[in-house]
Amino acid sequence: MCTKFGLFILFLTSILSWRPSKGPTATLFTSTPGLDTIAIRKVLRAVNALRARGCRCPDGSWFAPAPTLQVDERLNAAAQVHAEDMQRRNYFKHTTPEGRTPAHRVSQAGYSWAQVGENIAWGQPTPESVVESWRNSSGHCANMMNPAFLHMGIGRAGTYWVQVLAAPSSLLRRRP
Repeated sequence: MCTKFGLFILFLTSILSWRPSKGPTATLFTSTPGLDTIAIRKVLRAVNALRARGCRCPDGSWFAPAPTLQVDERLNAAAQVHAEDMQRRNYFKHTTPEGRTPAHRVSQAGYSWAQVGENIAWGQPTPESVVESWRNSSGHCANMMNPAFLHMGIGRAGTYWVQVLAAPSSLLRRRP
Protein backbone atom coordinates (compact mmCIF):
# COMPACT_ATOMS: atom_id res chain seq x y z
CA MET A 1 0.00 0.00 0.00
CA CYS A 2 2.81 2.41 0.89
CA THR A 3 4.39 1.93 -2.52
CA LYS A 4 1.17 2.71 -4.37
CA PHE A 5 0.63 5.77 -2.18
CA GLY A 6 4.23 6.92 -2.85
CA LEU A 7 3.75 6.53 -6.61
CA PHE A 8 0.48 8.44 -6.38
CA ILE A 9 2.22 11.34 -4.57
CA LEU A 10 5.04 11.34 -7.13
CA PHE A 11 2.51 11.37 -9.98
CA LEU A 12 0.50 14.16 -8.34
CA THR A 13 3.65 16.24 -7.75
CA SER A 14 4.67 15.83 -11.39
CA ILE A 15 1.29 17.01 -12.62
CA LEU A 16 1.20 20.01 -10.28
CA SER A 17 4.74 21.14 -11.16
CA TRP A 18 4.39 20.74 -14.96
CA ARG A 19 4.30 23.94 -17.00
CA PRO A 20 4.08 24.24 -20.78
CA SER A 21 7.32 25.08 -22.55
CA LYS A 22 7.77 28.53 -24.01
CA GLY A 23 9.70 26.90 -26.84
CA PRO A 24 13.33 27.35 -27.75
CA THR A 25 14.96 30.41 -26.25
CA ALA A 26 17.76 30.69 -28.79
CA THR A 27 17.12 32.80 -31.86
CA LEU A 28 17.15 31.11 -35.23
CA PHE A 29 19.95 33.35 -36.47
CA THR A 30 22.89 34.62 -34.44
CA SER A 31 25.72 37.00 -35.17
CA THR A 32 28.18 34.17 -35.72
CA PRO A 33 30.42 34.51 -38.79
CA GLY A 34 29.45 32.00 -41.47
CA LEU A 35 25.82 32.30 -40.43
CA ASP A 36 23.25 30.48 -42.54
CA THR A 37 25.86 29.61 -45.13
CA ILE A 38 23.33 27.87 -47.37
CA ALA A 39 21.34 31.11 -47.76
CA ILE A 40 24.54 33.11 -48.24
CA ARG A 41 25.74 30.72 -50.98
CA LYS A 42 22.35 30.81 -52.72
CA VAL A 43 22.23 34.62 -52.72
CA LEU A 44 25.83 34.78 -53.91
CA ARG A 45 25.14 32.27 -56.69
CA ALA A 46 22.02 34.16 -57.86
CA VAL A 47 23.70 37.57 -57.78
CA ASN A 48 26.82 36.31 -59.55
CA ALA A 49 24.67 34.67 -62.24
CA LEU A 50 22.99 38.03 -62.81
CA ARG A 51 26.36 39.81 -62.91
CA ALA A 52 27.79 37.21 -65.33
CA ARG A 53 25.14 37.78 -67.98
CA GLY A 54 24.56 41.51 -67.47
CA CYS A 55 21.22 43.00 -66.59
CA ARG A 56 18.72 45.65 -67.59
CA CYS A 57 17.32 47.17 -64.42
CA PRO A 58 13.68 48.32 -64.19
CA ASP A 59 14.57 51.95 -64.96
CA GLY A 60 16.05 50.81 -68.31
CA SER A 61 19.71 51.10 -67.26
CA TRP A 62 21.85 48.40 -68.85
CA PHE A 63 24.69 46.94 -66.82
CA ALA A 64 27.26 44.92 -68.72
CA PRO A 65 28.61 41.73 -67.15
CA ALA A 66 30.52 42.47 -63.95
CA PRO A 67 33.19 40.59 -61.98
CA THR A 68 31.96 37.93 -59.57
CA LEU A 69 31.47 38.92 -55.95
CA GLN A 70 33.27 37.18 -53.11
CA VAL A 71 31.72 36.70 -49.68
CA ASP A 72 33.47 38.59 -46.90
CA GLU A 73 32.79 37.46 -43.32
CA ARG A 74 33.14 41.02 -41.99
CA LEU A 75 30.39 42.14 -44.36
CA ASN A 76 28.29 39.12 -43.31
CA ALA A 77 28.68 40.27 -39.70
CA ALA A 78 27.70 43.88 -40.52
CA ALA A 79 24.67 42.69 -42.50
CA GLN A 80 23.60 40.25 -39.80
CA VAL A 81 23.78 42.87 -37.05
CA HIS A 82 21.49 45.15 -39.06
CA ALA A 83 19.01 42.39 -39.99
CA GLU A 84 18.70 41.34 -36.33
CA ASP A 85 18.38 44.94 -35.16
CA MET A 86 15.58 45.71 -37.65
CA GLN A 87 13.72 42.55 -36.65
CA ARG A 88 14.16 43.07 -32.90
CA ARG A 89 13.16 46.75 -32.95
CA ASN A 90 10.59 46.47 -35.75
CA TYR A 91 11.85 49.04 -38.25
CA PHE A 92 12.87 48.84 -41.90
CA LYS A 93 15.50 51.39 -42.92
CA HIS A 94 19.13 51.56 -43.96
CA THR A 95 19.87 53.92 -41.07
CA THR A 96 19.20 52.87 -37.47
CA PRO A 97 17.06 55.06 -35.19
CA GLU A 98 20.35 56.31 -33.69
CA GLY A 99 21.65 57.35 -37.11
CA ARG A 100 24.08 54.45 -37.77
CA THR A 101 24.55 53.96 -41.51
CA PRO A 102 25.75 51.00 -43.57
CA ALA A 103 29.19 52.65 -43.71
CA HIS A 104 29.30 52.79 -39.89
CA ARG A 105 28.41 49.11 -39.60
CA VAL A 106 30.94 48.03 -42.23
CA SER A 107 33.72 50.04 -40.57
CA GLN A 108 32.78 48.69 -37.15
CA ALA A 109 33.03 45.15 -38.54
CA GLY A 110 36.65 45.88 -39.53
CA TYR A 111 36.31 46.22 -43.31
CA SER A 112 38.35 49.10 -44.74
CA TRP A 113 36.18 50.29 -47.61
CA ALA A 114 36.35 52.64 -50.59
CA GLN A 115 32.70 52.19 -51.52
CA VAL A 116 29.72 50.65 -49.70
CA GLY A 117 26.18 49.83 -50.79
CA GLU A 118 23.33 48.12 -49.00
CA ASN A 119 20.14 46.40 -50.09
CA ILE A 120 17.45 45.52 -47.57
CA ALA A 121 14.27 43.51 -47.97
CA TRP A 122 11.46 42.25 -45.81
CA GLY A 123 9.02 39.43 -46.36
CA GLN A 124 10.83 37.28 -48.91
CA PRO A 125 10.96 33.66 -47.75
CA THR A 126 13.90 32.39 -49.83
CA PRO A 127 17.31 33.55 -51.06
CA GLU A 128 16.09 33.35 -54.66
CA SER A 129 12.99 35.44 -53.96
CA VAL A 130 14.98 38.17 -52.23
CA VAL A 131 17.44 38.44 -55.13
CA GLU A 132 14.53 38.61 -57.58
CA SER A 133 12.92 41.33 -55.46
CA TRP A 134 16.13 43.36 -55.50
CA ARG A 135 16.49 42.81 -59.26
CA ASN A 136 13.02 44.28 -59.76
CA SER A 137 13.97 47.51 -57.95
CA SER A 138 16.11 49.98 -59.89
CA GLY A 139 18.31 51.11 -56.99
CA HIS A 140 18.81 47.63 -55.58
CA CYS A 141 19.49 46.24 -59.04
CA ALA A 142 22.12 48.94 -59.69
CA ASN A 143 23.83 48.06 -56.39
CA MET A 144 24.01 44.37 -57.29
CA MET A 145 25.33 45.12 -60.78
CA ASN A 146 27.83 47.83 -59.79
CA PRO A 147 31.19 46.54 -61.12
CA ALA A 148 33.09 48.51 -58.46
CA PHE A 149 31.77 46.19 -55.75
CA LEU A 150 33.94 43.12 -55.23
CA HIS A 151 32.70 41.77 -51.90
CA MET A 152 29.31 40.92 -50.47
CA GLY A 153 27.84 40.03 -47.10
CA ILE A 154 24.37 38.72 -46.29
CA GLY A 155 22.39 38.90 -43.08
CA ARG A 156 19.01 37.39 -42.38
CA ALA A 157 16.73 37.50 -39.35
CA GLY A 158 13.35 35.90 -40.02
CA THR A 159 12.30 37.51 -43.30
CA TYR A 160 14.47 40.61 -42.85
CA TRP A 161 17.33 40.47 -45.35
CA VAL A 162 20.40 42.71 -45.62
CA GLN A 163 22.93 42.60 -48.44
CA VAL A 164 26.09 44.67 -47.98
CA LEU A 165 28.24 45.28 -51.05
CA ALA A 166 31.67 46.86 -50.83
CA ALA A 167 34.94 47.63 -52.52
CA PRO A 168 38.06 47.63 -50.34
CA SER A 169 40.07 50.81 -49.81
CA SER A 170 43.17 48.93 -51.04
CA LEU A 171 41.82 49.43 -54.58
CA LEU A 172 42.32 53.16 -54.26
CA ARG A 173 46.03 52.70 -53.57
CA ARG A 174 46.49 50.50 -56.69
CA ARG A 175 44.90 52.95 -59.11
CA PRO A 176 47.26 55.49 -60.77
